[in-house]
Amino acid sequence: LQFLYFIDKMMRSNMLRQAHKIAVVGGGPSGWYTALAALKGIEGSEVDVYDKMVVPFGLARYGVAPDHPEVKNVGNTFTEMIEGGMSDRVKFYGNVEVGKEVTVAKLLENYHQVVVATGADNDKKLNIPGEDEHVQSARSFVSWYNGLPGAPAPSRPLSEVRNVLIVGNGNVAVDCARILLAPQSLLQPTDITSESLSELATSGVRNVSLVARRGIINTAFTIKEFREMLSLGHTGGKGEPNEYLSTHIHDGILSFDESELERKYKRLISLILDNSKNEEKERSFHVRYLRKPVEVTKEGMVVSVMKVTGDERNGKVEDTGVTELLPADMVLRSIGYRSVMTDETVPFDNARGVVPSDKGGRIMKDGEPLPRAYCSGWVKNGPVGVILAAHVDGKTVGGTMATDAPIANQDASCTGAGSAAILPLLKNPTTWSTWQSIRAEEQVRGEKLNKVAEKITSVDEMLSFA
Repeated sequence: LQFLYFIDKMMRSNMLRQAHKIAVVGGGPSGWYTALAALKGIEGSEVDVYDKMVVPFGLARYGVAPDHPEVKNVGNTFTEMIEGGMSDRVKFYGNVEVGKEVTVAKLLENYHQVVVATGADNDKKLNIPGEDEHVQSARSFVSWYNGLPGAPAPSRPLSEVRNVLIVGNGNVAVDCARILLAPQSLLQPTDITSESLSELATSGVRNVSLVARRGIINTAFTIKEFREMLSLGHTGGKGEPNEYLSTHIHDGILSFDESELERKYKRLISLILDNSKNEEKERSFHVRYLRKPVEVTKEGMVVSVMKVTGDERNGKVEDTGVTELLPADMVLRSIGYRSVMTDETVPFDNARGVVPSDKGGRIMKDGEPLPRAYCSGWVKNGPVGVILAAHVDGKTVGGTMATDAPIANQDASCTGAGSAAILPLLKNPTTWSTWQSIRAEEQVRGEKLNKVAEKITSVDEMLSFA
């Protein structure tokens, strides 16, 4: 009996130690955090990360503002993972269109577990007259100044723009406002592209307004973002007024005492109210609450003036019947992102814009878990939360995968061949080595310009390093 127990224990141990192949679709923060959690939680696991971009890190490279290097540095965590002790267990394959070159179903045939972490590639729309002709998405503007290959330039030369309206009041909206109003000295040392920097140098932008449908209590940007705006271009001492930029809050009035606010809101709302009436400076930043976009024309945006009925925090927002014309030379839309799915083998809830899943990240199909298939990040939860949320979700999904791994590893429908079966199907995949060469070249170019890096924005040029 002891001998049989010993043999059974050895067989189980070998099962857990043999190569356990995992594919992650999506090389942004959610994908990498999930990969890291799986590598740590599943003994003998190996992870291949597939991404449609030529280079890794997705949102961290192309979505985070260039003057936020502390957030962009999340890529260093993943770099240490690959170039450190886990280099033999994790691989990156870029320039891969999952859903076209290879499907998730094909990955499931050859990997013991597959994670979909493709983020949110589309924008929510205003659906008002004049939007298609006169509104540019904040996403495309962010992609432009961050050097995403193929990202369109601003809808008109910035030299012709003085007044900008941004519909939305989240962190992305504030990022766009800050980049448009920032002095060149703040942006020049960053990895913003030289093309974008040159265009911003000619900018005539002097006034940027955020337009928010709800009231001040529903402010979506964080206190950190607002403080950065307050200090933008400020060269005076502490407590001295900012002579570069003024801030103005419109209809930011609470109907109840500030002291009643929950602590998480109190500091932000107090800071906003303290800076609601400032003397006009050369440049100005406005937040216009209780304004609902109705129509966009070449002169600007027509908005309805709204009011809150009932509880200000959760009450209904109603139209007062009064409209205003807010002058604008450029209008950006920043009301949220939306996931799309180009792979028909993956279940997708079009109404919610997510892959249906349980709390642990198991993909659900017809009410049952799709065997060995998982999702993580925005495609799982909707486009909410910052990179920290991706970290938390990645640990959760990685933990679920670790729980399921012993059964997944024995699934007879999986060959376990991993990338050996997938790479022959791909047209021109890049690798981590490709990224290392591109990164080194970008740093060399950056040094010549006294910048952190000068991004390569041409896919063809990137592929020349493959």
